[in-house]
Amino acid sequence: MSPQTLTKPQKENQSKSGQPAATKSLKPNIKARRFDVSYEQEVTKHWAQNDAFLTHWLNAYTMTIPGGETFIVKTMQHFLDQIKDPQLKKDAQGLIGQELSHSNGHMKFIDVIHRQGYSTRFYSAVTEFLTHKILEPTSTPLQGLAFIVGVERINELFAEITLGANQLATAPAEVRALYEWHLAEEIEHKCVVFDTYHEISGSRFWLKYGLYMSFIVNMAYLGFACATFLWQDRKLFSPSTWKSAWRYFFSETRFLPRMWKGLRECARKGFHPSQTDNRHLAEHVLKNRVISAA
Repeated sequence: MSPQTLTKPQKENQSKSGQPAATKSLKPNIKARRFDVSYEQEVTKHWAQNDAFLTHWLNAYTMTIPGGETFIVKTMQHFLDQIKDPQLKKDAQGLIGQELSHSNGHMKFIDVIHRQGYSTRFYSAVTEFLTHKILEPTSTPLQGLAFIVGVERINELFAEITLGANQLATAPAEVRALYEWHLAEEIEHKCVVFDTYHEISGSRFWLKYGLYMSFIVNMAYLGFACATFLWQDRKLFSPSTWKSAWRYFFSETRFLPRMWKGLRECARKGFHPSQTDNRHLAEHVLKNRVISAA
């Protein structure tokens, strides 16, 4: 997670806002990939390491994807015509395609969750009200763009933590493919929204707002969904659940300290997502698990 030292060309190519530009080697062309997996075999309820907490935490991540990706797409489409850099504009279009694919992929997995007997109606009703009746109407387009900078940073960190800890190793092949593909693409396109924001505005005040507001909203939605699933699974008050959650959040995986550190790094003047050394976590997945490119 430590930033790499900037090379001389990167230092000379810093933007007016103080953000270092990424080199071509660190910023690949972004393109949408078609990912099509059917869940023909039954997926066990505790598919992630036979751990109820970890399974439902990752299930909760799936629940946040359709709405979150839709908001990212709408926001990027709003600013697409304002992007002057031709390569960045092309990458933004590729990101939109990737996000739509992520949404479709996770919608299929939500059907699996429903077939397992879990209800998501209450979660969806509450979060859709908060999102569409409170958060979106009270935000300006620039605030929305800053917010999705935070969302993309959280997704990158989520990918880094999950793939780096090999937490999908024992998952069913189809489920593992879904999460690894999605998380790898989050690492692949981690610079696009950040660079778009700095071309459109670059305000560090709204950047910090977006980072910390997205952290509050995302952690609240994830926690709510996870608790919803654990309650229905009769595991919410199980001592083993709380032990697993403690290990994940604080002692072994250290999800929350690493997430908070990553957001603070992103708020620092001179930071650029290309400085985080996590591309290797995505390379293997993108070369071997993606079905085809469109």
